Amino acid sequence: EYCPMNLRDHMNSTPKFPEQEISYMLEQLARGLEFLHSHDIVHMDVKPGTDSLSMTGSHGFIENILVDQKNNLKLTDFGQSRIISPIFSGDFDDGDSRYMAPELLNLSSAETHGPQLKSADIFSLGMTIYELIQVLDQNIAFSLQFCIGIEIPKRGATWKALRSGDFSALDEVHDISSSMKQIIKRMMDPDPKNRPSLSEIIKHNELTCKKNLEVSKNVSI
Repeated sequence: EYCPMNLRDHMNSTPKFPEQEISYMLEQLARGLEFLHSHDIVHMDVKPGTDSLSMTGSHGFIENILVDQKNNLKLTDFGQSRIISPIFSGDFDDGDSRYMAPELLNLSSAETHGPQLKSADIFSLGMTIYELIQVLDQNIAFSLQFCIGIEIPKRGATWKALRSGDFSALDEVHDISSSMKQIIKRMMDPDPKNRPSLSEIIKHNELTCKKNLEVSKNVSI
């Protein structure tokens, strides 16, 4: 199956994603993770990937999420994946700190409950969708150093804010519904116990899409 680019390249080539397309991407990724989690596998490295133009050497770009010719998303790069057990002892040093859940960043090697690892995937998914949302509003994007070709920072005030429940920047984005903002905030909750399940995310997304469709039908042109 031919996939000409990763999600990062798709973001770089698209100045603005409409909410309907973001919802479609969210559902695809959530269903992919739901399938993995149903087999007690966690991905542990959900992120858009790396700009292929910024990569050098023979290994090419990092392909965490691929995009096919019909803009369908494919979860790939299972190098960090784990098969979970009731108690998992693992090392998380190799993950990408930009998208990694805060509870994992506090651990270098420790015993972690399986459900907590599944919740960490949900945080990374939320961070990925958050980054897609930020591309919608270039004024806010530039003020936070979120813009086409610039990724979520690895450290600093913005990095800390995103892991402490500070979503003030997201609240200032006017291109998306409050319902979409709500599910992103829940996915990125600092407490893993408060994050929604993947089935909740899928159901919430379906209801949001249906509501937005009904609103658009009632708008006079």
